[in-house]
Amino acid sequence: MLVGPRATTGFRWWTPREAKVQIRRNEVQARLGWAVVVRWCFVAIGVVGSATAALEGLPVHPRADLLLLSTGLLALSNTLFHLILSGAFFASVAPRRFLIAQALGDFLALSILSYALGVVETPVTVLFLPQVLLLTLLLNWRVSLTMSVVAAAMASMPLVLVHFGVLEVVSIFGSNLPHRLSSSGVLTTGFGLSILACFTTSWYLVSQVSNGLVLREKRLEQDHERLEQVNRTKTMATLHATHELKAPLAAIKSYVYTLRDGYTGALPPAARRVIGRIGDRCDVLTRRITSIIHLSNLETLSHDQLNLREADLYEVLQSECEEAAHRGQPRKVKLQLAPRCKGSFNIAMVDGELQSLLANLLDNAVEYSHPEGDVQVELHSDSVGIHLKITDHGIGIPHGNVARVFIEHFRSDNAVAHKPNGSGLGMAIVREIARLHHAEVHVASVLNEGTEVTVTFPHYHPERGGPDGTHTHHR
Repeated sequence: MLVGPRATTGFRWWTPREAKVQIRRNEVQARLGWAVVVRWCFVAIGVVGSATAALEGLPVHPRADLLLLSTGLLALSNTLFHLILSGAFFASVAPRRFLIAQALGDFLALSILSYALGVVETPVTVLFLPQVLLLTLLLNWRVSLTMSVVAAAMASMPLVLVHFGVLEVVSIFGSNLPHRLSSSGVLTTGFGLSILACFTTSWYLVSQVSNGLVLREKRLEQDHERLEQVNRTKTMATLHATHELKAPLAAIKSYVYTLRDGYTGALPPAARRVIGRIGDRCDVLTRRITSIIHLSNLETLSHDQLNLREADLYEVLQSECEEAAHRGQPRKVKLQLAPRCKGSFNIAMVDGELQSLLANLLDNAVEYSHPEGDVQVELHSDSVGIHLKITDHGIGIPHGNVARVFIEHFRSDNAVAHKPNGSGLGMAIVREIARLHHAEVHVASVLNEGTEVTVTFPHYHPERGGPDGTHTHHR
């Protein structure tokens, strides 16, 4: 279970250079791809609007040629962006430059559209804002502020050009508002400054939110790295300590057995009982130390260190079920493996570790079953993967503890009462072995009714030499 550290940040009026938003290429490509789809929707709207305007089917009178020009420019630039995104050429394009090119193309198309719709007679200028906000989120403060000023300039450009007589006045409603506004230098300047103030204010507010998120992300990454380092240090210390304990404990155990077996002379019955208990305790400690070392070694393994081979999961499961059924005989716990059904059960396995995962799960099902209880084991395959389901009707797990079963050394109160000498490491070992096999583990349980554990393994793909790379998730 991962617990995210909390992070706080101070308020700044600008985004510092060292806290730039670091864009991941895949994330940017996905956002740029989404933007291309949205543009195609606007192209479709523009085509319909241009055709309707040309046929004079609108209640207003925009210039059809300008609408078509704006739509054609957007379609042309979007086609280019689509080809770049869908081809190998994107790998050599800097994401930020690509984003800036998209924004400039949109600004030009919107500027023409704004002029075609009477500049101040319609709220087309608002369409500049989404691009300003997106650029603020994805670019550093200098570039995003520059692009916000460019957007304000492009939004004001039609009115400015009309004011200087470069363009003629356009009104889609037949009013004199565009003429009165463009004929006054004060009003034209005021309009441009208002747009600039609106865009830069939006940039400022969004940059503060973006800055806070970036600083929080950086602190979270730093905290995560520190936790990883602490975990590595703890693992190495645990390995060292347990190795140091294993040798003297083995010596104590040999001396105890020497006494118990009478090599130093006959012992009174009471002394033999005490010696026997000491030996049993040594066995428990040895198993616990072995489990700790096993878990610590698993935690240090990565996928590139594994020696995987193809194996039939059903055949491995059969062998482990036979041993688990034998261990359940003293308490008359019956373990039943369902007959093999159709489908492939081939997986990529790590020798020894897969057996350990199955043994831990089957032992838990047997140990925590009631005397004369039943354990059902099923295996089936589908397009998702190979599903192993182990169901017992034993003591179960309290509802609040189900999510904690993978935590090292955790044991619920009813489990401790049922089996006092458990280590609480079995499911933690299962968690790590499942990670190495790209498997997903799910535990469902009802107190006093039983537990169902489902492990889903990815199919073996010979052409890839291993599992299909499905992300491991433990719940």
